[in-house]
Amino acid sequence: MIKNYSKIQTKVRAKKDKKILSDLYAKTAEKATLKKQVLDTVPDALKQYIYDCFMHQTILILVVENQLVASKIRYILPQLRVELQRQNEFKMLRKIRLQIKVSHFKEDKDVNTEANSQYSKPQYSSTSSSLLNEFAESIGDQELQGALIKLAKHVKET
Repeated sequence: MIKNYSKIQTKVRAKKDKKILSDLYAKTAEKATLKKQVLDTVPDALKQYIYDCFMHQTILILVVENQLVASKIRYILPQLRVELQRQNEFKMLRKIRLQIKVSHFKEDKDVNTEANSQYSKPQYSSTSSSLLNEFAESIGDQELQGALIKLAKHVKET
């Protein structure tokens, strides 16, 4: 009886997964169609700088590469909106917003590399170090005094 129950559960899960996947495929196809329609109305020189677009209610949001591209597209927005509203899919379009693509670093920088290690520890001359020590002795705050004494220990080797 338990075996039959698990088989039934598997079939029910498979039907749910199939529904979810078909919905996802439909949304992906709809988004690809939307992007193609938008790119068909944008001038050829700017097409390569539009990464993505999507509709939110009556607002079309274009994700562009940088501020320069955004300013060029902003210049043609009224004309672009009129052209898109001529198509049936964009009859309800009221506004076009621009969003700048957030760029991410391809690699995380290693903090402990030799190039970065010279910036991780400050180095002071012996004169600066002695001034920091004198100043630390004159301060009543123990935490600040301890921090200044630690800084004073980083003397440049000459």
